Amino acid sequence: MAVSLAARRSVDRTADPDGDLVARCRHGDRHAFDALLERHRGWVLNLAYQMLGSADEAQDAAQEVFVRAFTHLRQFRGEAQFGTWLRQIAVNECVNRATRRRERPAAFGSLEASASPEPAERDAVTQALAVRAAVQALTPPLRAALVLREMHGASYEDIARILGIPVGTVRSRLAAARERLRQLLSEDE
Repeated sequence: MAVSLAARRSVDRTADPDGDLVARCRHGDRHAFDALLERHRGWVLNLAYQMLGSADEAQDAAQEVFVRAFTHLRQFRGEAQFGTWLRQIAVNECVNRATRRRERPAAFGSLEASASPEPAERDAVTQALAVRAAVQALTPPLRAALVLREMHGASYEDIARILGIPVGTVRSRLAAARERLRQLLSEDE
């Protein structure tokens, strides 16, 4: 039995946990948008920080993401969940910012600032800083795929939708990102 596109969209909308809030936003309910903002703010900030490496820049990017989401909400067609659409806006904003800046990201703090008395803890901090720096050294397209997959648990299909690329390209970007991370981390040893 064939299911019409309209029927599939209505099923998709009911599966979207944000569907009701999005509908209310479209009808001018400002409180509904505030609820969406509150629901998604944490992961948007987290994603922006992971992509940009700067708390200040992540705050600016997250604010721009929500401004864009609010101003373009009428363009949201409901073919994917609202969170996926918002993630696409966030990744695009971060990739654009990283590309515009074209410089090495700022360091994530000094080891001395986070030094601990235990050698094992100090080694863990050193390793975490090295991984963060290596992720920031990736090109924005590789970083976006890696952050979405490894840090946000997105499926290959969701990453493809968010980045607007085929699933095969997602796989190759992830392979390239992981290989580049291995290279960068082995250089530090």
